[in-house]
Amino acid sequence: MRQRVGIGAVFGVALLACGTSSSDSAPSDDVGTDSGGVPSSEGGVQPPVEVTDTVAVAAGKIKGAINGSLAIFKGIPFAAPPTGALRWKPPTPAAAWEGTKEASEFGAVCMQQNGTGSEDCLTVNVWAHAGTNAPRHVMVWIHGGGFIDGSGSLAQYEASKLATDTDAVVVTINYRLGAFGFLASDALVAESPNKVAGNYGILDQVFALQWVKDNIAKFGGDPGRVMIFGESAGGASVCALLAAPLAQGMFQAAAVESGPCGIFPSLATTSKAGAESSLDTGATFLAASDCAASADALACLRALPAANVNAAQAKVPTQDTFVLPLSRFMPTVDGVVFPKLPIEALANGATGDVSTIVGANKDEAVTFLATFPDNESLIVGGLEAKYGKDNGDAIYALYADEGGAKSRLVQFAGDLAFNCPAEALAKTAAGGKGRTYLYTMTRGWDDGYFPGMGTFHGMDFLYLFSSFSTFKHTPSPEDLTLALAMKSAWSGLVSGAMPAQRFQVDWPAYDSATHTSLNIDLTSSITSVYRKGRCDALRAKGIVP
Repeated sequence: MRQRVGIGAVFGVALLACGTSSSDSAPSDDVGTDSGGVPSSEGGVQPPVEVTDTVAVAAGKIKGAINGSLAIFKGIPFAAPPTGALRWKPPTPAAAWEGTKEASEFGAVCMQQNGTGSEDCLTVNVWAHAGTNAPRHVMVWIHGGGFIDGSGSLAQYEASKLATDTDAVVVTINYRLGAFGFLASDALVAESPNKVAGNYGILDQVFALQWVKDNIAKFGGDPGRVMIFGESAGGASVCALLAAPLAQGMFQAAAVESGPCGIFPSLATTSKAGAESSLDTGATFLAASDCAASADALACLRALPAANVNAAQAKVPTQDTFVLPLSRFMPTVDGVVFPKLPIEALANGATGDVSTIVGANKDEAVTFLATFPDNESLIVGGLEAKYGKDNGDAIYALYADEGGAKSRLVQFAGDLAFNCPAEALAKTAAGGKGRTYLYTMTRGWDDGYFPGMGTFHGMDFLYLFSSFSTFKHTPSPEDLTLALAMKSAWSGLVSGAMPAQRFQVDWPAYDSATHTSLNIDLTSSITSVYRKGRCDALRAKGIVP
């Protein structure tokens, strides 16, 4: 595995105290969880750890709550509040506290696009196992929300069932969003020691992973057996972290769920013809802000109330992605945090010995296009306008077996934004030392928030967290069995029990020669023709990576 470069080395800021060693060995298939200690992928044998409702982390003592067999800790600061002069700066360590900090309530969510939340939001939540235990594998969840919404404390990410069913220590994190997390500007580049800007939200994620590495043993977790997993923007973040030099050595397994790797803009206006760079977006943001005429615009922006920053962000147009809205505030290729596009950086097996699960859902775009008219002339005209008449007509014909015009559009949009990028990532990751598994989830519901809408965007994490009630779905016994299979497969990627036999069929690792993938359903199946071969057809036309 490539050597990890510390945040401090790149940005000149202090790292959290304690060790920063990295591991070069993959987890063993025969790792146990008996109370006599377990082999660590960092070497040696780790002794059992007693976990109670009070734990001493690097910054001080925290007191959580015991809930059955779990010790749950919420709202633990992993970095200083990025406010005032620290707005649009890399994260710095949380200040130490005296006494014991209560950790029984979630911290504030980071600023959302609707203006709610707080900038004082850089916290983690931990679901550990009470009692004396051998160190357990760790699963770190990175939430979605288009890089403008979401938090690790949302009800659908309540991790008690996941921790219990997988015997893992589970961590959820917050990171800066929208303009707070991803603004790039000439002034920010000028003040940076390395002449980079943006990516503050990604640096928060790296800092949270460093906190896990330094502190998770106190919660009964093994810092040498860490998995990161996320959905949508969280999945894109996982892909980004796979490619980020700063994150190397911090995790041994990863799952990218509905997280396209190819959505990153660049700081360089000439790098992608016709694309707006992050610096262009920053200029648009400044022009829309209260600081456009200020002699020191950056100082003015840092002094603005958070609500004013949000107001300026709302005036920045979304990206032109044909049918799916996408914020312009997102991770950016800056030459340092991301030397190149993640999907390019991961070519030729650059995931190293990190094992990966990659996939998306059958009907990803159905909720995004719920109100879109089922109008053939409108849809065909839009495809022709975007891709040219010949390509537009060919795309429409490619999805003929879906029936109506809107059904065709839903499947194409899902392939464009989620499914085909997932296959592209599997192809690049499969060249590494770690195993790679590709899936499509096909289970659909007849009840809940989206009855009859197939396998919508986000359905997979509802099974991983058993959070069906948050979407008003009543799970069948078969749903509960499927949820356990998915949890076991994901967890097995880092616990040492690989996910091959968690479903009714053997799930083989992805091979670029056979193109094998798993259709996840109440009765799962293996296919060697991913998405009916449509991604290959779109790829041949240069429409998807």
